[in-house]
Amino acid sequence: MSSYTPVNADDYVISLPNVGREPIKKVYFVTPDGIHCSFLGQSAGCTGNIPGVSAKDKSPYTDIGTDSGVQPMGSTPFVDGKIQGHELKALPPLHSLTSGGVTCGVDGKGTTACKDSKQRGFVISQDGTSWFPQV
Repeated sequence: MSSYTPVNADDYVISLPNVGREPIKKVYFVTPDGIHCSFLGQSAGCTGNIPGVSAKDKSPYTDIGTDSGVQPMGSTPFVDGKIQGHELKALPPLHSLTSGGVTCGVDGKGTTACKDSKQRGFVISQDGTSWFPQV
């Protein structure tokens, strides 16, 4: 990912309503192959129809996070490339996004990789999806 062109993380921030409080600002992106990802504090995660995971990890969706590994999910907050009506911006192939010590990047062949500041990470690929508790 170090050779990928970095994008400005501020261009990927979406503010979501937080009743009675300041809006919640998070970094969100969608991969070229339609997987929805977000930065969650000091970690990153992607949710959806993740390729290369076992049937036990689909319910019907899968979530993978740098801090949590692969988990089944019964629902997703993302609908038609949006979260609460806000469209997610695509991270172009061969680009990376860094925020709060977390970096994600995508290639042009269906691979997404993320690594957090504690050196945990994951790779999503048509050839297999893996979580690494230590990169």
